[in-house]
Amino acid sequence: MDRKDKLIILIILLILTPLFYFCNFDYKTDFYSNVITFLSIMIGFTLTSISVLYNTNFRKNFSKMPNKKGTNILCDLGHYYKMHIYFSVLLVVFYMLEDLIIQSNNFLTFLSCINIPLLFVNIYITYILVKFFIKLFTNPSYDEEA
Repeated sequence: MDRKDKLIILIILLILTPLFYFCNFDYKTDFYSNVITFLSIMIGFTLTSISVLYNTNFRKNFSKMPNKKGTNILCDLGHYYKMHIYFSVLLVVFYMLEDLIIQSNNFLTFLSCINIPLLFVNIYITYILVKFFIKLFTNPSYDEEA
């Protein structure tokens, strides 16, 4: 992930977390189950795209395309996939634990202020992956600056 992307993720968290903390939203019980379902579907689509990519000639082409870091484009794509899947799975676990903790302990309700910011970060990571894919498939002579 680029330095610019890390900075944008940090900005999302730093701006949205205080905003949602002071708004003090009351999350309905359906919020957690709906978000977990949404994230599970996103994980499923990500895994499906990996399997489709694996069975195409693009994989061979990407493994031959060098990047500026000295590796190949397939390594970059694998890094973006790992980042997206790990973050999504950790977010699902976080939402499941938070749903259990908040129901039993009102002291930890301050955790709910990071629900939406973390969801926005996940959506941004998905955007990064899709942007990378579009750049690869629309520009056969892939250039990181394009």
